[in-house]
Amino acid sequence: MPIEHLPENWRPAARRFRDWYATDSGILLTLALVFLGRAVSYLGEAPRLMQHAFEINAGWVSPALWTLGVILLLGGAFSTNQQIERVALCYAVALCALWATMYFFTDPIPIPHDWGWFNWARVMLEHTMNFLLRGIMYAGLAVVAWHEVWRGRAGTVRMRGAHE
Repeated sequence: MPIEHLPENWRPAARRFRDWYATDSGILLTLALVFLGRAVSYLGEAPRLMQHAFEINAGWVSPALWTLGVILLLGGAFSTNQQIERVALCYAVALCALWATMYFFTDPIPIPHDWGWFNWARVMLEHTMNFLLRGIMYAGLAVVAWHEVWRGRAGTVRMRGAHE
């Protein structure tokens, strides 16, 4: 909803929030909320559908890493210190990249049937299926976070197809 459609007395606050959210703090706050959801997901007693080796062998470490990420990201989002922002962003991207990579080290998921000449493709899929099912999302999150920060630091952002 455009700010102009909000009640008159809400507009200044909405503009201040929009301007704040368009900075690096916006991506840090978004990542903090994602990390909080991931940290809370470890509280349940339901069996995990898909875990990589790191989660299986050190059950308490995973929620601690995600919770540390939440603390760093919130600190970076609401701090004026750029060092804290950098540390928080680097930690977030590194943790997402680590999680994505760890899905390569899970047991292969068997795909039935012989694919004939393309059996090599079936074997490759079996060994990368866990990454494609779950790890690709963490890798994408890491790339999007870096993209947004680099885009914002490039100065004026021009939309593709926009003419002067």
